[in-house]
Parts: sequence; structure tokens; C-alpha cells
Amino acid sequence: MSRGLFLTGFALATLNCGGDEPTDVDGSGGETSSGGETSSGGDVGSGGDIGSGGDEASGGQASGGQASGGQGSGGEEASGGEQGLGGEGGFGGDGSGGAVGGCLGDEQYDELADACLVPIACNQGGAPFGGGDGTVLTPYLICSIAQLLAIDDPATGTAKYFTLARSLDLSQVQNFTPFGNSGAPFIGALNGAGRALVGLTIDLPGNAEVGLFGFLDSVSRVQDLQLLDFDVTGDDTVGILAGSGYGIVIGVETSGIVAGGGVVGGLVGFSSGPIESCQSSADVSASSTVGGLVGQSDDAITDSRASGSVQGGTHAGGLVGAMDGGSIVDSQAFGAVGGDASVGGLVGTSSGDISGCEASGAVSSLGNAVGGLVGANGAEVADSRATGNVQGGTFVGGLLGTSNSLTIDDCEASGIVLGTSTSGGLIGLSEFDIVRDSRAAGNVIAGGTVGGLVGWADGSIIESSLASGAVGGAFAGGLVGRSSNALIETSYALGDVVGEGDSGGLIGGGTSGSVTDCYAFGTVTGTAPLGGLISTADDFTVVSSYYSDQSPAVGPGTALSAAGFANQASFVAWNFVTVWEMSVPPARPLLRWE
Repeated sequence: MSRGLFLTGFALATLNCGGDEPTDVDGSGGETSSGGETSSGGDVGSGGDIGSGGDEASGGQASGGQASGGQGSGGEEASGGEQGLGGEGGFGGDGSGGAVGGCLGDEQYDELADACLVPIACNQGGAPFGGGDGTVLTPYLICSIAQLLAIDDPATGTAKYFTLARSLDLSQVQNFTPFGNSGAPFIGALNGAGRALVGLTIDLPGNAEVGLFGFLDSVSRVQDLQLLDFDVTGDDTVGILAGSGYGIVIGVETSGIVAGGGVVGGLVGFSSGPIESCQSSADVSASSTVGGLVGQSDDAITDSRASGSVQGGTHAGGLVGAMDGGSIVDSQAFGAVGGDASVGGLVGTSSGDISGCEASGAVSSLGNAVGGLVGANGAEVADSRATGNVQGGTFVGGLLGTSNSLTIDDCEASGIVLGTSTSGGLIGLSEFDIVRDSRAAGNVIAGGTVGGLVGWADGSIIESSLASGAVGGAFAGGLVGRSSNALIETSYALGDVVGEGDSGGLIGGGTSGSVTDCYAFGTVTGTAPLGGLISTADDFTVVSSYYSDQSPAVGPGTALSAAGFANQASFVAWNFVTVWEMSVPPARPLLRWE
């Protein structure tokens, strides 16, 4: 079956979720085993409360309730009477009707999902499911724990469609085994219909492929589902929804705690399928390759976000630990991120394009390649922002720790940057990049090679960009700390520079470079050698560029007073039609895109 046919068809499942199934039945269907290897070891419910006519096996996974006196489903779940669709945590019931939560029309309040939802008729005592035939138009309906566990039963078959008709409390489920693994992937489609599964613990610290689903096949799809207050522990490929996911995931929300060895995420551990409109507030920790939403991805992530804290070794990111291709579009990460190396507020290590993204959490590491958005970057970045403070060792940037042969366009960083060396307000180390229409606003302090925008620009082109933060350290520059054959044009620096040798208002120094139509507005102080524009300019070409007359009159460039900066005529041959404009205040040139 092709991925396109199966997954497109699943969208039709919401058209007829309920079929003709009764809302309120007596569940008298006798013994109902789901066909697993082992039964639940006891009656489900206290004396047949789920089904009035016998025991119900859970299909090899005990559901762990205390009300049954054994390993049952955790309390009375009568299919009729007061707890048909209206028991605690379900729909209706005692005062949970349309008035609660401002529900309208046919909607009823779902306490576990904290949402107003239209009820779906489902036989809670049915076996193996509460209705439907598993097809796209009449999916199997799930409104009990036993029915949920049956979706992975061999007797159910594969390529089936399921709809969650009732939110379920899974806090009493014990010894849960994930649905599917690499040897026998889960192949099917689950529509959560806005409902929630709550409180599941999955404790498999020595296992790979750990999550609600161990392994989602490429033709699988999960959508419109909440997985809340989960506690998941595994080894490799660990996530609340799936350890490994190759299918489509849309509109899934997770919360809780996730811990593992490597490739660990708040939603999915390893993802090789598209993820859209998903979010996670889970706190996530791992030894390596860890992300607030996904541990590692090689596919597209769109309109998604993560807000939990992330702690790991190498490749730690607020949204994704490592992007191996693919892309991230219109997505955000808000949590704090810590790791050993290659640590970023959005992505730890990336070779996938990023656009329209934002990271706001603090980022910290003692190692290399640390960035407010991406730690080690190997792909295009556009229209993206980082606002968190960043602290690291070498190659530390407010947006990117390192970047190589890429275009950085319309980007911004505003957090404080602290590094040991090679640190910049936007990028720590930029090699052969094009940095365009971008800015950095945070103060930057490092032991050496520190710039308000870029720490070290090696062969890069920087155009129409600016830095406004103060800069401190050796080889310090208001815009660039060190230049190696960099081309810098139509850019400027506002911040004061406190240098410990080889420091300048625009560039600290370097071996070579070209500066055209640029200026440094801040003052330069500290230990010599210092320069108003550039300190050590071994082989620099400087054209029509200026610095404050309050800085040392050393090196290339022309000094201007405050009055000179306020006079457009001071800036010889500058383009004040399409690039620059004069502004009063602040009585100096501004880039037109600002």
C-alpha cells in the first residue's frame, strides 16, 4: 500500500467516526480476549464492570487498576448508566455537560483533554473495539484501556484506522510495551480526535524504540492527539509518542518527562517523517542527540514548538538535537538547553534549512559550537531569531555557534553572549558565509576573538548588517573580532569596545579583508594596540568608512565627531537612495531595512 493512498484516506475517517454504534449498551458480550500472548491476570473492573458478561483480557499488557483487586483497568468503567460516555474523565456525567468550559452546541467538556469536544458514540464494553470496522470511513473506536491496548494485537491486523472516542487515564497501566518495533512496525492510523491519553509510565531503561509507539512505519499517521503527563525512560530512540517515527505526525501534543541514552525527544526520538503543528512541554534528558521535540530528524518540521528544558551531551537542541537534512519552518523553542558541545536553543547540530523560527531559552555549555538558535550549523538560515543568553567555550554565538558556506539572511540575536574565545553576538565562527540584513543586540564578552556580530569571519561576506551591543576581550571588534579575507560592506557597529589588545571599533584585526561604506559609532578603550576602525590591519582595503573621534586615531578610516555623523555629506559616495537613510534622532545613518 502506498504511503500517499493510505495516509490521504485517513483524513476521511473523521467524517464517520461513530457509525451506528450505540452510546449506551450493556456490554454483555461474554469473554473478550484480544489475542495477546498473556492475559491481564484478572478481571477487568470489579466483577465485570466493563462488560457484564465475563472477564476481559488485555492482550499481553496489564492495565494495572487497583479497583479490580488485581491487574485490571483501574476502576469501574460501566458501559451504561452514569459512566457510559459521562463518567469521570469522559463526557457528560455529573455536571460536565455543555455549560462547563463554555462548550457550545453538541460539544461536551472533556476534563482530561481540557477541551470542548463533540461526543463520539462508542461501546465502552465492546471487544476488541467500541465500534467500527477499521476502515477509513468507519475506523475502530477506542473508549477503554483494553481497546487501546488491542490496536497492536496481531489479531487486529495492520493498515487499520483507529479513532480515540474517549480520553483515557493510563496512570494505572503497568508494564506497558510500546506498540510496534523495527522488526514488526506499527502500520496504521490513529486519530486522537482532540482527546487525551494521560499519565502513562513507560520504564524500559535498557531498551531501544521506546514510546507509546516503538516504531511507526512510513505509511502510518497519528493526528490530533494529546499525550499528557507521560513518564518515559529508555535507552536509544526514545520519545513520548514514538521512539522511531517514519510516518506523518500532525497536531500531537505531549507533556511529562523523557530520559534516555541517545536520540531522545519530547515527541519522537528519531523522525524520518513530516511533523506538523505539534508541541511538547516535556523535560528531556539524554547522553547525546536530544531535543525538546525530536532527538534527530531528516524530514520536515513545520509550525511546531517545544517549551520544556533539555539537557544532554553532544547535539542538544531546544526543538531538535540533530537535523540530518530536512527543514524546520515556522517553529519555536522556549526552554533552557544545556549540553557538552554542539548545543543550540533550537537545534544542536543542523544540516537542514531553517526559516521563520525562534528560540528564547538560555543556552549553556562548557564545550564548543554553542548558539542561541543552532550550535553547529550546516544549512541556510533565514528570517529567524534568538533571544536567550548564551554561554559556552569556543565558537559561541547569539544565533549560531559555527556556520560554513551558507547564507544567513534577515536574522537577529539579542541575548548576552559569554565565551572563552571566538564568540560573536550573531555568529561565533563564520566561514565563507553570506551574512545579510542581520543584526545582533546583545553584549559579547570572551577571552579572545570576539565581535559584536561575528567573532571570526573567515572568507565570509557581511553586508547590510549591524551590531549594537558592547564588546569586551582581546582581538575585539564592534562588528567582527578577527577577519581573514572577509568582505564587509554597508554595515556598522554601535557598541563600545573594551579591548585587551588588537581591538577596534569595527574590526579587532586579522590578516586581510575589505571594508566599504561602514562605520563604528562606539568608542574604543583598553590595552594597546587599539584602532578607531581596525586595530591591526595587515592587508585591509578600506573605502569610505568612519569611526568616532572619541576612539584612538590609529589605523585606517576617517574619524567623525557627533556632528559629523549627523551630516549626510560626511559619508562620501554612500547610497542614500536604496541602502542608507539619515535619521534624526539618532543623528546617524540607518540601514533602510531596519
